[in-house]
Amino acid sequence: MKIRRPHSSRLLNFLPLLGLGSGLIVLILSLFFLHAPLLRQVDLKLYDHYLASSSSVGGEISNVPLVVDIDERSLQGYGQWPWPRYRLALILERLLNAGAAAIALDIVLAEEDRTSPERLLEALRSELGVDVSITGLPDELNDNDALMARTIAGAPVVLGGFVRFMDPTWKPSAEIPPSGVAVVERRKPGAPSPTENITRGGGVIWPVPRLAQAASVAFFNVSLDQDGTVRRVPLLLRVEDRIYPSLALRALMSALGVNTLRLTSGPDGLERIGLGNLSFPVAPDATMLVPFRGGAKTFPYMSVSDVLDGTFDPADVNGRIIFLGTSATGLQDYRSTPLDRYTPGVEVHATVIDAILSNRSLLVPPWDSGLQIVIITLTGLFCVFLFGNIRPTFAAAGGITLFGGFYFGSEHIFSQGLYVTPMWGMLTVALEGAGVVMLRLWRSERDKRRIRNVFSRYVSPEIVSDIVERGDSVLRGEERELSIMFTDLRGFTSLSEKLSPEEVVSLLNDYFTPMTALVRGTQGTLDKFIGDALMAFWNAPLDVSEHPRRAVETALAMQGALTELNLQLESEYHVRLRMGAGIHTGLAYVGNMGSTDLTSYTAIGDAVNLASRLEGLCSRYGVPLVMSGETARRSGDGVVLQQLARLRVKGRQEPVDIFTAMSLQEATGRSEELERYAEALTLRDRALAEKQNDLLKQSQRLFASLAEAWPERPIYQTYADDCANLLGTPSEDWTGVWTMTSK
Repeated sequence: MKIRRPHSSRLLNFLPLLGLGSGLIVLILSLFFLHAPLLRQVDLKLYDHYLASSSSVGGEISNVPLVVDIDERSLQGYGQWPWPRYRLALILERLLNAGAAAIALDIVLAEEDRTSPERLLEALRSELGVDVSITGLPDELNDNDALMARTIAGAPVVLGGFVRFMDPTWKPSAEIPPSGVAVVERRKPGAPSPTENITRGGGVIWPVPRLAQAASVAFFNVSLDQDGTVRRVPLLLRVEDRIYPSLALRALMSALGVNTLRLTSGPDGLERIGLGNLSFPVAPDATMLVPFRGGAKTFPYMSVSDVLDGTFDPADVNGRIIFLGTSATGLQDYRSTPLDRYTPGVEVHATVIDAILSNRSLLVPPWDSGLQIVIITLTGLFCVFLFGNIRPTFAAAGGITLFGGFYFGSEHIFSQGLYVTPMWGMLTVALEGAGVVMLRLWRSERDKRRIRNVFSRYVSPEIVSDIVERGDSVLRGEERELSIMFTDLRGFTSLSEKLSPEEVVSLLNDYFTPMTALVRGTQGTLDKFIGDALMAFWNAPLDVSEHPRRAVETALAMQGALTELNLQLESEYHVRLRMGAGIHTGLAYVGNMGSTDLTSYTAIGDAVNLASRLEGLCSRYGVPLVMSGETARRSGDGVVLQQLARLRVKGRQEPVDIFTAMSLQEATGRSEELERYAEALTLRDRALAEKQNDLLKQSQRLFASLAEAWPERPIYQTYADDCANLLGTPSEDWTGVWTMTSK
């Protein structure tokens, strides 16, 4: 197996860029799901910009909506608001007689009229004790509310109400809520009910019951975004079990003589609302983005004073939908829209009518969220390749092109009636570009510092000699059988906390010096130091005969050297070091690896990982050395093996037989212990093979007695506990293979 160094170098250089890019993708996705307020505000401003530059702004509007305005002139001529209901009835009567298709009141008549003559007389009697009477007044003028109720009864008049959301316990003003609208549901296959996502209100301020029972009612609520601007309106709301339309929608229904709405739902919820021959798309929650045509006074206005004076032209009213509202400053019915900070609220409803009749829908598609996730992910990955591999000039041009593509692409889609925000794509380009470019600049400066400084690499003399003899061929890499050893100091972190940094460095130098010499002395190659750990291997780059035996003997010699070294360390540093070693023999890829300007002769592969895992098992079994079965079988006659277990280490499916080893001299002194251990192990293996509880209990007792006799060897207590755990599981689950869940 061969590796072309340029490709591998480029890959190693690219991995940090990919890691940074992936991290930025996760960050942007987090901001997307968290709906970050600042970014949400930016998105809203982008929407406003597209709307302001839309071709429909300033275009020809429909001639259906007409605002009859309670303006400053009307208040000056007819007195302060609220006016008596007989005057409102007179206004409505004259507009209806002039041929108005429908009239919608953008005001709520929530209280009975206190200016009615009979109420005024009653107030004088109860409050001042004055009993007066009015003569010559027709009976129908005694009660203004009754007069207005007779005027609007059966007429295409829509009274406004206000739905409350913040207080669900608030009760409506009317004892019996007005009737909602009838709906006909049409579901596509697999679609939910079209009313499922309609927003629910907690309570409603309705007109007084007499008026609400005489005419149609609707709500005049609008939706305010976080900046207080109106960009969307609900067309339907749910109050208890009734569906109520918005003021604009109900006015259109009255004008068309329609009493039923057709609600069509798709997989994401409500899709369209139909009435009569009209049908238009809406969001799943029955809201619509308002495609404003312009600022204040975009639609025609007529002063109420002209209606009361009788000076208006009936032709201006005939066939139109009238919205009775106010632009008077004192009544404070102004809304901020994307095109004007001060627009009379009544004009929002007129815009909705104009949009429906002109077929000018504007929606955020239900699939927008999924699309944005895809855009963020793919754009982020593309930007990593773009900014990470291309020359800065071309990368900048590509980034600007991509940035502009999102902006103009979204603008084109907006002209088709859909708002797909370009913000997340543009933000991804900006952050990925800035992040990747900054990382490239940092790495460039780091490389320059490396060139200015002198680097040294620690390699064994054998590698240097082999390079001299064989040249570059030894560095290209090859697959070889190696005996790989990892060593690590136990509890060194806690020990080092007691020492100063200078003492820690000195201590490690004192420790590594003899250990390195032992590796070299057996023709081993020192790979690297990893903190207080050491990695070495045998049989590369030179062929080393009996390399498993040499590795095992080196590990045992290192333990002996550490025993002597501890005498010195105790006197100088007041610490004792304990070392664990793991050895495995297997195939690994070995060669010169790294970047173009910094390389290291090292080994990689599954065999290396396994050797590292074996070293980590020293603590579990309380032994200084753990080796694989492959190494143990070829360790020679100079050592005595002690079988430990058959287990699966983390990251590897195939079970591994593991052993520890000791010198012949040590084994002679532990003969009784080893015989008892062999007996306990044999009993355990028989118990597992024959599924015998009794044998397993005997084995547990033997391991427990060993743990009691030699408490300094944790391996025996470990096996006693393992046997106890097995006794608590069904015997058919006994495999004799232990699985390690940690490294």
